[in-house]
Parts: sequence; C-alpha cells; structure tokens
Amino acid sequence: MARKKKSSQRRRRSKRRPPWVRSLLGLAALALVVAGFFLWKYSKRPSAWMSDVERVETHAALIRQAAMEARVDPNLMAGIMLAESSGLVGAVSPVGALGLFQLQLATAQERARVLRLPEPSREDLLRDPALNARLAAHYLAWLARRYSGQVEPMLVAYNAGPGRLGGWIKQHGSFEAWKAERLAAGNSDVMRYVQKVKRYRKEFRSRGIVAPEYDLPRLAQPDSHSEWSPASIGPPPVHDPRS
Repeated sequence: MARKKKSSQRRRRSKRRPPWVRSLLGLAALALVVAGFFLWKYSKRPSAWMSDVERVETHAALIRQAAMEARVDPNLMAGIMLAESSGLVGAVSPVGALGLFQLQLATAQERARVLRLPEPSREDLLRDPALNARLAAHYLAWLARRYSGQVEPMLVAYNAGPGRLGGWIKQHGSFEAWKAERLAAGNSDVMRYVQKVKRYRKEFRSRGIVAPEYDLPRLAQPDSHSEWSPASIGPPPVHDPRS
C-alpha cells in the first residue's frame, strides 16, 4: 500500500514539472544519444579526432629516418608535410602532386634514379609513406646544396619549382630583391607558403616529438654537386612540371 502511495506521489510530481523542464530533459537525453553514437562511430578511427599537427607527428619515425639519411632538418620536413598534405598518406593535389610530401611523379622518379632505387609509380608514392618521405628528403637535400642551405630559397623552389625561382632571380637580380618585391606587394602565395612552413617548423621544434632540437642534423651543405655536371651522381634533375 505504501509502495503504491509513493508511486502515485512521484507521478504527481512529474506532472507538476513545467513543459520547459520536460523539453530540456528531452534535449539532454537526445544529446547523450548523439554523443554516444559519435563515440562509437569514431572509436575505431582515433585519427578522426587528431589535429593536423598530431597527425603529422604520427609519422615522426619515418620523418626522422628519412631526414637523418639525407641530412636535413626533420622538423623542417614535418613543416613541409603539414603544409603539403596535413599528414594524409593518400593526398593528391589538383596538379597531380602525390602523397605525404606532394611529390611530382617526375621529381620522385629522378630522385629514385639518383638513389639507385626502382622507379616509383604513382601508386607507390600514395601507398608507401616511407618511400615518399625518403625521396622528399633527398630532394630537399639537393635543394639545400643548390641554394647553399638557405631555407627560404629552398622552400620557394620546393613549392614553385627551381626553374620558376631561377627565372624570378634572373628578373630581379637576386633572391632578396625578388623576395622584397613580393613582400611589398603582399599577394605572394609562395611567400605565404614559406612563412607558413617556417612557422610550422618552429612549432614542431618546440613540441619536440618529431625530433628534439639537440638531436637535429646539420643541413646539407654546398658541394661540387650543387649544380648538375657529368661528374655528379645520376642524371640531371628533372624539375617540377610547375616550374
């Protein structure tokens, strides 16, 4: 009897709740259901919750390995990866650049020949992140030798192609003159790319996950192979088709 009385009292209290309270409780219940659904949906895909920086850092081991082999800054490589693909292995650009480091197929194949590796296919660059990173690191090392280890010309050439950069330098008389003109104009996508990668490198360096600052290799230095000659290893570089 007492149990029935308590039950009837609870029903009366429930009926006395204002409509807005019942609506709020309903919305809260719906929110919990929706949250539970998304937690279930993405539980097997943790990368869906990652930031782009964190996604790049999941490739830290292959970045370090490629960078150490080619003797380039792994944090600079991480910055390039973030700018180019956000760490997505299968990324393809509208102009056909492929994979983590958005390599043009011709550039990747030329680097592979220099390294005496099998010529990679488009599919290789999209499915093999370690190969993509290794070829990109050696291309960056070649750019470092070509531009005496100066990071800004290296990044301009990586983004726009060495041929285009050579034309701009010839037109303006020097890289610094071209850079000053572009910064003054304030509308250079290439210089925005350069500043972005430098900012990303600083961020990766401060986080210390890709490579601690004390463990950084020296950038490749100029040598007798800064420009291709018959004495250099491999055939002359095949420049980016965008150049």
